[in-house]
Amino acid sequence: MQIGVLLLTCKGSPRRTTFTAAQVERVMAEVTAFYSAQSGGRVNLTWTVRDWQEAPFTSAEWHAKGMGATQAVADELGFTLPYDHVVTVIDEPDSSGGTTPGSITHIAAVDFGPAGLCHELGHRFGAEDAWGPVNGELERYRDPWCAMGWLGHTYHVPGLDDPGAPDLHRAGPGMSVPTLIETGWLDPKASHVLVDLSKSGSVHQAGGVVVELSALTGAVSGPTARGPVGVRVGGVLVEYRTRSGAGADKGLPDPGHWIVAHTDPTGDTPVSAELVAAFPATVGTLRSFGEDDVFDLFHDGPLQVFVMSLDEAKGTVRLAFSRRRARPLEQEGLGSGDGVMVFIPGVGFKPIPPHSPLVGIVEKVAAVHALHEAQLVATDDERPALERLTRKALDTLTERSRALPTGSVPSPLEEALEYVTELRRDDSLVDRARLATVEGVLAEAVRSAAQR
Repeated sequence: MQIGVLLLTCKGSPRRTTFTAAQVERVMAEVTAFYSAQSGGRVNLTWTVRDWQEAPFTSAEWHAKGMGATQAVADELGFTLPYDHVVTVIDEPDSSGGTTPGSITHIAAVDFGPAGLCHELGHRFGAEDAWGPVNGELERYRDPWCAMGWLGHTYHVPGLDDPGAPDLHRAGPGMSVPTLIETGWLDPKASHVLVDLSKSGSVHQAGGVVVELSALTGAVSGPTARGPVGVRVGGVLVEYRTRSGAGADKGLPDPGHWIVAHTDPTGDTPVSAELVAAFPATVGTLRSFGEDDVFDLFHDGPLQVFVMSLDEAKGTVRLAFSRRRARPLEQEGLGSGDGVMVFIPGVGFKPIPPHSPLVGIVEKVAAVHALHEAQLVATDDERPALERLTRKALDTLTERSRALPTGSVPSPLEEALEYVTELRRDDSLVDRARLATVEGVLAEAVRSAAQR
């Protein structure tokens, strides 16, 4: 694909930036390397940068022409646009952001840089904006793990600094698995690309199914010595991302190795990337995707991912995928947002309120159990590290058990009620009626909490 880059100002408007055509050449070199890697060699970009020139329009006239402004400039100045795609960098006071509705990109000089241009060109290749969760709601651009999320985990490109264009030096991150599927560069049905555990009964066995994932550095162009780059299971696509090497993920945060999950785009028409969660790829880490509704007897529990081992030299991670099989309630313990519930044979379910120190004990028992199950599917090389983690978890469990109080622990509401009651006995209080009202509200809250 041949790209023409036009650097334009508007008549009567001073520039807001100072970067040169030579710096834009460096930006294009970063963008070219990005798309060569992300496409698995399928995309080869060449480019021509036309140095800064003044458009024969004022800022108001420029905006009035919309996406036709680029062609209008070419017509007025007497040059052709013999390119597959045109990127117009406009430096004038009222422009910000960028847009790519077709074969033309308009991007403001103040927001220009490798990351921003990679995002815009992603639209030309069929990718949509990537979404991420904010306060429980999905918002556009909020996926920091994908180039289509707009300036997420970027890295600094030396020599591309401009106070007027703070994004000029920012490049990365790479594209996510769902985005690479959108572009058509990843075949979701190819076994060397994705491991599909959606219908696997093995995820229900003790320890689950272990898959070795290669770090995602772009599309896989065909069967290679590298392992798959994604796992499909439980409605999510799981990928492994690392900042090691010279790829687009050099800006990933500490510890530099991450497990990232997006919703699984189903059907013939892939949907935009939607981030589910991301967590450090630290050996011994167990993460669940979704809440477990133990009252749902007809569906499996949420997907659980356990980090077995990392191989930094190979750029791989081994993950164990498991799910609780759907079964009658009496065969399972259960968790609750109001603490935990445990099943005791011959007794039944017993609630442990959230303020109880026993909640922490139950969580540590669960952690030890997860480590025990991981050892069932571990290799000989992985087992020593898991055993060390298990000993550490058992030591913590022992310490916390010894520190348990011998008496009952009041809830925060009960403590507050007792405190207010003591204040009420103090004759120096002036507004006793209002204090009595507060006391009544707290007492009702305690009763309600006890009934849940």
